[in-house]
Amino acid sequence: MMVGTEVQPGDFAPEPQVGEVSAMVGLAGALCAVFRIRCAQDVAGSIAMKMLGGQDDPSQVCDAMGEICNMVAGNFKGKISGLSDQCMLSVPTVVVGGDFNVYSSSQERVEVTLTYDGKPVWLTLEISG
Repeated sequence: MMVGTEVQPGDFAPEPQVGEVSAMVGLAGALCAVFRIRCAQDVAGSIAMKMLGGQDDPSQVCDAMGEICNMVAGNFKGKISGLSDQCMLSVPTVVVGGDFNVYSSSQERVEVTLTYDGKPVWLTLEISG
């Protein structure tokens, strides 16, 4: 909604995730988890531009991706009964680069691939015990 673009379920293979921008938000309390959005640099740039009303400002890409990640994580926790009041979100962290992996000691992992303007965006929730 914030970027005025409808995303669709994607048929991209979940691995390898070759995205160059990864935004993460931690959840702590009744649920301990990390929510992550990962995508290519051009996708992140498009998201930022649409959030800024058409302004192309590369310096805002990290803030835009962090905000999108924060909104999706907040929406997720708000939809689960009792979780909204008993779970806090961390400040978003954004990693940019073409050659990195994220490792987690999570016990459960849920991953969804979406299509944004024909390109993959990976959403991952890693839940710790």
